[in-house]
Amino acid sequence: MASELEWRRRWKPDLHGKSWKSLKIDDTSFFIKSKFSDDAYEILVSDLTSVWYEHLDGEAVKRRSKVSIGA
Repeated sequence: MASELEWRRRWKPDLHGKSWKSLKIDDTSFFIKSKFSDDAYEILVSDLTSVWYEHLDGEAVKRRSKVSIGA
């Protein structure tokens, strides 16, 4: 029992442990998983033919947001 408690204390959820959600855009169905933390995010998208993955840390999010909004 003690080892299970130790494991639960040390376990950090990751993208693998997240469930798939469905997303429909126009007539195309996608499946998506995401994980957001205080300083990063990960996203995994699939149409069951292709898979797209992205992971950005806080600094990369800042850089991208400056480019996107023209700051």
